[in-house]
Amino acid sequence: MECAAPFRIQVERAHPRAGLRVSGELDIATAGQLDDALGALVGNGYRYLRLDLSSLSFMDVSGLQVLLRHQCAVTADRGLLILASPGRAVRLLLAVTGADRVLLIDGAAATTKY
Repeated sequence: MECAAPFRIQVERAHPRAGLRVSGELDIATAGQLDDALGALVGNGYRYLRLDLSSLSFMDVSGLQVLLRHQCAVTADRGLLILASPGRAVRLLLAVTGADRVLLIDGAAATTKY
């Protein structure tokens, strides 16, 4: 039995932009951590958020709900939330739920420093 990589969020800030690298599994047990991180950034005026999901091995609907909620918050403030390089499993979830028609998805990893 293979153990999942631990869930991690790395944040780079350059107000009003922030880049987040999310890795591991984003599920009901870890979605609160991402919700808190995004909430803190949005609450502190960060309006342009780019999430590098290239190292995210799994995401369930609780993680998707967090992304959709914060996408609404930043767009209401004329900002952007961009998902960069989601893997196959994450892209499948986005497609099956129709979230790929709502969320901005970029195929390139978040290599730009903010």
